[in-house]
Amino acid sequence: MKSHIFIVLSFLLSLSSFATTANFKGSIAVETSRIHDYKRADKATGAPFAFGSGSEEVFGNSDNAEIQSFIFRLNPELIINDHVTVFSELSSGHARGGKIGGNGNTANQVGNFGGRFFQSAPTSDDTLHINQAYMEIYSDIATFKVGRFAKHWGLGAVLNNGSNAMDRFISRYDGIEGQFSVGKLFVTPYWSKTDGTLHHLSGSVRDMGVSVLYDDTNNDMQLGLLWSERKAGSRAGSMQQFNGTLLPVNVSESSIRMFDFFYKKDWKNFGFGLEVPYLDGDGASNLYGTAGSTDGIQSISVIFESYFNVNSNFSLDFKAGMVSGDDSSKEFSAMYLNNNYKLAELLFSYNLHAVENSQFNVFDAAVTNATYAKLGMNYTKGQWTWKLGLLWAKANETAESGKQAWNHDLGYAYTAAANQDSDLGIEADLGFDYQWNPNLMLSGFLSYYMVGDYYAFTNTGANLDTKNQIGGGLRLALDF
Repeated sequence: MKSHIFIVLSFLLSLSSFATTANFKGSIAVETSRIHDYKRADKATGAPFAFGSGSEEVFGNSDNAEIQSFIFRLNPELIINDHVTVFSELSSGHARGGKIGGNGNTANQVGNFGGRFFQSAPTSDDTLHINQAYMEIYSDIATFKVGRFAKHWGLGAVLNNGSNAMDRFISRYDGIEGQFSVGKLFVTPYWSKTDGTLHHLSGSVRDMGVSVLYDDTNNDMQLGLLWSERKAGSRAGSMQQFNGTLLPVNVSESSIRMFDFFYKKDWKNFGFGLEVPYLDGDGASNLYGTAGSTDGIQSISVIFESYFNVNSNFSLDFKAGMVSGDDSSKEFSAMYLNNNYKLAELLFSYNLHAVENSQFNVFDAAVTNATYAKLGMNYTKGQWTWKLGLLWAKANETAESGKQAWNHDLGYAYTAAANQDSDLGIEADLGFDYQWNPNLMLSGFLSYYMVGDYYAFTNTGANLDTKNQIGGGLRLALDF
């Protein structure tokens, strides 16, 4: 695969010899982090709990985790003429990067789907990924995208184009979209087929939808609604989850609709944004492990963000939200936000099961089953920005003895034999950003996470003894 990278880069560089104008953009980032007591608890028994038992235990033979990784993307742009431009994005490995220091926990994770009905990621572990490659065609009536392109909507809670240097994931679509504008109103219909085979539907995932956005730049206000329907066949590779023996199995065919409301308003020193995605649909009948165990999907989230600039140096920000969990009724009700949407440095940021299990991806973690609130304070002086954040969270759905429950981290159903606490805990984050130069950013963080008793659950009545986590790390990101 290294030869493939060389061939592609050589081809792109050779374009400078033609009349076509080529622009090269992209980013590269390196990150190192350490998590003390990553397992969040001392063991209640001598043997690890089996997958499918319902336990929240993170199994491992060590107490601390060290994660070193890189993120890379290259975005060549080719201006063909006044009417056509070609955009692309190349990256290496799964989730735009890999692990520094050897192979391991950044491989593609096929299973653990767990209801992420609008996630998109590479489905192989190739060295080179073409995340985007599309033509942008300009006409008098609309601007069209044809090929493989990224989509972003609202606050990026569900559809996220991964535009930041530290974003590892991308909502990508293979198809066509057209943006029609009438004054301040933008209407964007699209159609896409991804994860496809040559079968008509059984092995593919098909999307169709339209977004309507009212964008008043004079008053700094946006208001919009996105509707999308995702149809997946019974053998669609991205619609899988792990079974009781950690083998990926299909969740059966499904037709899931999303309604995503978005509102954003800014004033001189204050602003806020609101996104409310709602999923409703049929199928996915194997999510609870047996055929016909679910009747469909019905889940919702409410995401709120705000900021207040006290003065030129000091600002406050506040985030709050509710992301539904699964209540184990006949309709699956858990929602998983986009992996790029982060609240803190530790909670919902890592799949800790991947530290000593290569079948998982350590970065494949999402905000789910939570009501949360976070207060942030930021102080900027020159090239430095210091950040302090405090996050509180509780689980919306927990296990109840004698009833079916859902393990939200690993994505499977089980029968509960004990009751589970709803406290997810409190996390305090101290961080900094140093703008080394206009293109280079150095960041660091130190976090203390008071683990809630939600993660003490073992489904046996003999709960784990929780241990608080301490994490820290450094990041160096270059945009070019």
